[in-house]
Amino acid sequence: MFAATKALSSPFMNVSTSGATLSTFGGYVVATFTGSGTFTINYLGQEGVNFMNTFLVGGGAGGGNGGGGGGGAGEVDFATLNFTSSNIGATYTVTVGAGGSAGSFGNTSLINLSGTPLATGERGGRGATSGNAAGVGGGGGGGSAYFLTGAAGAGTYAGSGGNGAYYPIGKGLDVFTGGGGGGNNASTPNGQNASATLLYKAGDGGAGFVTSSGSVPFTGSTYGGGGGGGSSYSSSGSYQGAGGSGGGGAGGRTSSTAGTANTGGGGGGTGSGTSSAGGSGIVVIAWRFA
Repeated sequence: MFAATKALSSPFMNVSTSGATLSTFGGYVVATFTGSGTFTINYLGQEGVNFMNTFLVGGGAGGGNGGGGGGGAGEVDFATLNFTSSNIGATYTVTVGAGGSAGSFGNTSLINLSGTPLATGERGGRGATSGNAAGVGGGGGGGSAYFLTGAAGAGTYAGSGGNGAYYPIGKGLDVFTGGGGGGNNASTPNGQNASATLLYKAGDGGAGFVTSSGSVPFTGSTYGGGGGGGSSYSSSGSYQGAGGSGGGGAGGRTSSTAGTANTGGGGGGTGSGTSSAGGSGIVVIAWRFA
């Protein structure tokens, strides 16, 4: 592990950073940003053109209230940045997207040069929060809907939210149940619908990002992007929606779980309390030195 501001010389590139933790893994120098910062190119390698691998996760969205849906996860995005001699001395700004508060969108993670985005991890879509509302889609998994006819939010780059359900029992016992927020898993990204057969059962969040090896290739770490779980008025814990694997927060009757920090996981919805915030995102930049 190296000091966060130390410039690292390598056959490929020499970079100075602020706000990052620097490490090495499998022939890569890795700069991990859990909060916003910068990196500056000091010189290029003998090849004349060099590149960096980037991995960005946007901030997850907050869950909804009142039988609300889970928040959608922030988008997981890979990009390659190529550099030439014109980039020497340039300082790039890194923004790590914050998680959204209850019922709010997450925030986008970015790598910028002079205000121009070069790589983006989009925000998660918020969970539905009131009345007959719909979940709202985002760049990541769409937040889920609840209560009768509200439609789930669609995910632009990841899974969509699940639909909620309304059970008109009568005598003041009507039940409002939310669907799960969408996640980033390649095969099972969508949040679950609230159960049409099991009364009170809220939808689980969609699963998070997992590579074939279980980790991001140039870090050896597993990152998230799990959707938040929906919520129900039922007092049974088993009827609340589980958070999606990879940082999604669980739904709850009176309280829920926030998305895990630096995973972009969506926050869980609540039945009769304030829902939870989404997890913040992360930005990882890596370049070969061997």
